[in-house]
Amino acid sequence: MVKNLNTDKNHTLDLLKGILIILVVLGHALEYGIGKYLIYYVHMPLFLCLFGILINKEKMNLLYLIRRLKRLIIPFFTASIIYFIFWSNFDFSIRNFIFIFITPSYHLWFLYSVSFHFILIYILSHFKTKVIFTLLPFILIISIAIQHYIPYYYYFEAKRSLGWFIFTLIGFILTNFYKEVIKRKIALISLFAFFLLSLLKIYLDFKTQDFHFSSFSVFDENVFSSALFIINNIFLIIGFTWFCFEKTTLNLKFINYLGKNSLLIYLYHILFMQLFQEIGISNALLLTILSIKGSIIIIMLTKRFKTFSLLIKGS
Repeated sequence: MVKNLNTDKNHTLDLLKGILIILVVLGHALEYGIGKYLIYYVHMPLFLCLFGILINKEKMNLLYLIRRLKRLIIPFFTASIIYFIFWSNFDFSIRNFIFIFITPSYHLWFLYSVSFHFILIYILSHFKTKVIFTLLPFILIISIAIQHYIPYYYYFEAKRSLGWFIFTLIGFILTNFYKEVIKRKIALISLFAFFLLSLLKIYLDFKTQDFHFSSFSVFDENVFSSALFIINNIFLIIGFTWFCFEKTTLNLKFINYLGKNSLLIYLYHILFMQLFQEIGISNALLLTILSIKGSIIIIMLTKRFKTFSLLIKGS
């Protein structure tokens, strides 16, 4: 089912991942403000959706689970150790070392959370479809509650490991159960609903937050705001999933290359970004370009050295 989405003649997923990873890097390079707010509002829910889309229910068995987790957990551990050394100022205490696996450093929450998401989907995939859909309203309510009440970077990344699980789950459900149902009309209606709710969300956030949006709390200022964040991104994901199903022969080689290697760029662009910031580079666009270029060096090394590839990519 999913394997047909990304053939040699269909570059849709690589193209979308390439665009999203550029937004991720740009979002990290930008100062707090409306640009960062808009990128942060959608980029990671869409990445979680893509992760769900790429989980094939037909292959779901214990070996498939172990193989996929290996490609998430090994890169997470390697990157965590690298960033621990980079950020620790040589304070190599055992407590601090253990703590990086309890509360993942900065952007490394993604691998931590999607590993947990994959285990949850593996469990749910063994239930009947009717049971999964019965659980959806409860998962939605739990997601909204967690979004509002649990802070970011809490123990075991509870906010995104549990609260944002619904984004991964919907990507998985739409791909494996309702691929034929997502037509252009439904996608456009969903995107229109996303647009209207986004205007409402931005209006409410401007009323309750400083214009510079100096914290992530803009997404969960109150329960209604938290509900809007979750529900609005679900509408976006429905429209986005339709684009994932549409084949495109548009081969923007560099963007597609970034998409194919988006995981490594995601993991190591922060390393290069902070190095460039240390030497005085502050322009967001220049930081984005240089950080991606630096990450490409890591990608090239994984292609040359097998042991390095195993540690960095898990394969």
